[in-house]
Amino acid sequence: MDTHQKYQSIERLLKKLKIFSRSLAILAAILKWVVSILPVLCLILFLDQQLPIPRIFRMAMMLAFFVFVGYQAFLSFKPILKKITLSTAAFWVGQAYPEQNDHVLSATQLYPLKSGNSLHYSTDLVDRIVEYAQSFLSKISLNHVLSSEIKAIQKYSIYAFLLLVCLTLELILFPNSFAEFVTVFEADDRTPLISPKIEISQISPGDSEIQSGESVNFSAIVNYSGTGVTLQYRRLEGAWQEHPMNKINSYYQTTIQHITTPLEYYVQVNETQTPKYRLKVTRQPRVHEFQLALKYPPYTQRASEKLEINQGDLQVLVGTEVSIMGKVSSKVTLARLVFDTDEKLDLELSPDFDFSGFFIVQRSDQYHIALYGIHS
Repeated sequence: MDTHQKYQSIERLLKKLKIFSRSLAILAAILKWVVSILPVLCLILFLDQQLPIPRIFRMAMMLAFFVFVGYQAFLSFKPILKKITLSTAAFWVGQAYPEQNDHVLSATQLYPLKSGNSLHYSTDLVDRIVEYAQSFLSKISLNHVLSSEIKAIQKYSIYAFLLLVCLTLELILFPNSFAEFVTVFEADDRTPLISPKIEISQISPGDSEIQSGESVNFSAIVNYSGTGVTLQYRRLEGAWQEHPMNKINSYYQTTIQHITTPLEYYVQVNETQTPKYRLKVTRQPRVHEFQLALKYPPYTQRASEKLEINQGDLQVLVGTEVSIMGKVSSKVTLARLVFDTDEKLDLELSPDFDFSGFFIVQRSDQYHIALYGIHS
């Protein structure tokens, strides 16, 4: 291989380095651009959902964001437009491998001037420099030469991943936030350019009654989006508490679990609030206590006896008369014994909600006490 062929080999290796460097630079520019705009996008979407921003300001905010996106793209991709010469690539090699004493850079600068010898260098010296540079370049690692660029890509990749996770979580919490932001210029009578009078409608469940222990979903419609909506509630005569409401489709909603006492509540947006509503809590009717009394058949000559309170299992002779009496803890309209054989025995109820009744044992059976109230 003569000197010219060796120099052509140097050119090929340096051009390969230039292409690899350009590819890394494009990837780094994309990641840098993404990292610069994602925090701003997350902040804008969050503020748009949490603050009552008039639509005209939201429109201005969107325009400013797109200008910012374009400006960041210009800053990120501008360095890529710079021309990379062979001398520049050779300089990178010299920085990565200082032990070669800039032979590669010297080869790219001296060989093109060899024919004219304008610098008055010995041609033999130039040939030796080219030979050494070609031999050295065949052993270098492109990754080592561009290690700083690769590290920058790794750093920006980590930042971009973390910011994408934040954006994903924000979109999960506010699923309509992005759609509302990008469609802010669409005509919408519900969102005039200036802040409208806040109106809260379709409050659910309103004045209502639930069973003790139920969970209740509260919802309302606010006449324009981008406002912080809260549910204010308290146990009767207790301190007011605040619960944020999240927007799901057209409604702001929240759920309170396991309600066992009556509530008073209203929905509030800034200084606007709805009338107060009441949530009554009723308890399922239940047996407070009961007692069985046994009257045995005459032929057994056994005296009557009472079982322990709330003891319902018994083992007696056929023909035994079983009396039952007890008390319910809540008002009921009907109490009865229900047997597995589908037989039913209505029990007498007193004004104080004591119940009583009796039956004759005819066979082995299972039974339970059923209570029926207004909602049964």
